[in-house]
Amino acid sequence: MTFTDAKQRFSNRVADYVRYRPGYPAAVLDLLRAECGLRPGHVIAWNDRRMEEKRLTREYEELLERFGIDYKSVKDAYPEVHHIRSFFGSDDFHSRDLPNEQALDWDGLRGRLRSSSFAPAEDHPNYAPMMAELDRIFRAHQRDGYVRMEYFTRIYFGQLRTGTDE
Repeated sequence: MTFTDAKQRFSNRVADYVRYRPGYPAAVLDLLRAECGLRPGHVIAWNDRRMEEKRLTREYEELLERFGIDYKSVKDAYPEVHHIRSFFGSDDFHSRDLPNEQALDWDGLRGRLRSSSFAPAEDHPNYAPMMAELDRIFRAHQRDGYVRMEYFTRIYFGQLRTGTDE
């Protein structure tokens, strides 16, 4: 997915994206400053849901696969290790995963879903059944009115190879 594609996909979801997307652990910046000389203006890292450990995230993923408009193609466009290797030009890079989480009430979980570019709009036939399934998931997993969406913040860092390096 190109920057232009991403911009178009998210342009009508900005408010939900800003309000309901998770932030990043403070340790991300500490790591990148220490290891890479991170300075203001540099562009960095993303959050992945931790699907192996929690039933909530697995059920949320199933909801996305079932009702998302083009979730599979978006998911398939996420960078994998071979993409990162190609970007750096070698295996000479490092990676770290830092735990991250987001506590969401019902409005927060709805907003988090609506912030996704592949979530159907309210006038789409998948919207009502998707929201009904999201309500079921929330009710099954909420504790004291909140669910905990667990993520890991994946960081790849290293030096880019230039054509003159030997």
